[in-house]
Amino acid sequence: MMGLRRGGICAGIAQRFQGEDRHRLMIDLLKREVGGPVGLSSLRQITLASNRGPIRALCFYAEPDEAAATPERSEQEVAEILSRACGPAGSGAEYLFKTVSALQAHGICDPHLWRLQELVAAAISMKAATQCP
Repeated sequence: MMGLRRGGICAGIAQRFQGEDRHRLMIDLLKREVGGPVGLSSLRQITLASNRGPIRALCFYAEPDEAAATPERSEQEVAEILSRACGPAGSGAEYLFKTVSALQAHGICDPHLWRLQELVAAAISMKAATQCP
């Protein structure tokens, strides 16, 4: 998942959970993306446009408070942060790479994400070059 600022639009992939595991898959998704009861307020149902017509979907809403809103960061700053970010689910660089790759596999090309991916890869390469003899 990636963030989208108010007024933005994007092409993406809606995932439908099917089969006997769908309840467990939904629980796992909510644990990973929401975290706990407080985060449940971030859930929204929205209507998506699809080639099959409108579909209802669950999304995760993360609008920062105006006072707590972070300033706009340059692509280079975001790439630098992603090149170092790592948490229980993996690294920010890996998450971005997997997202870009999955979108590409579905015929979706987001030039901004591709450029960010290139900048993150360059930042990691530069760090590796300065740390290895």
